[in-house]
Amino acid sequence: MAKHCRDLLAGRRVGKLLDAGGGSGALAAYVRRHLDPESITVVDVDAAALAETPAGMHTRLSRIEDLSDADGRFDTILARQVLHYVASAVDALTLLRKLLLPGGVIYVGQIVAPDQSAARWLAERASWASPTRHSVFTTDALLSLFAHAGLGLERAVIAPHWQRLKPTAQAIGATTHAGDNGAMAMHAEDDVIHVRVLWLHCLLVADETARPGGMPRQAAV
Repeated sequence: MAKHCRDLLAGRRVGKLLDAGGGSGALAAYVRRHLDPESITVVDVDAAALAETPAGMHTRLSRIEDLSDADGRFDTILARQVLHYVASAVDALTLLRKLLLPGGVIYVGQIVAPDQSAARWLAERASWASPTRHSVFTTDALLSLFAHAGLGLERAVIAPHWQRLKPTAQAIGATTHAGDNGAMAMHAEDDVIHVRVLWLHCLLVADETARPGGMPRQAAV
């Protein structure tokens, strides 16, 4: 899925790059191999992961929510599969927007549910994927969230994806689900359930006019 990030950024000046919640910097390293960032800073709360970042990258042990102007401003910010870990995705994105240099962009790559009913089902079982997930978003909820954070959508790609979930032993038989638009695609394989979801890849720009009246809907764990 990293190629979608590369394709969205292709033709742009990547400049100073921040990988927010970037772990060991795998996505930043992929971007560096294919594009030409001026510098790379990887921020994460996992010190062990940051210790594995490739040579030449700056690291910062921090929550996204604790970043400030003192950490610098950036031409390009990456946020792949991190919004479900923060307490408030709107607050995190609003902060990242403030760290953009003029003309800068934010790439968000996020697995989303196909409809609101599926989002609720996945949120109830979020610990199957990660015990620290806070939210599961639908595409509409995530786009609304971007607008509420003052971000405009420049380009987007949606790709189907099979999410691998390892349920508790008593739940392994739960292989069907009726969503808003019909049955959610699922299949079981040994002790694993595969669920059909979506990868939403977005390139966002600062847009102070992009603010709807209400907060986005989301299924919170």
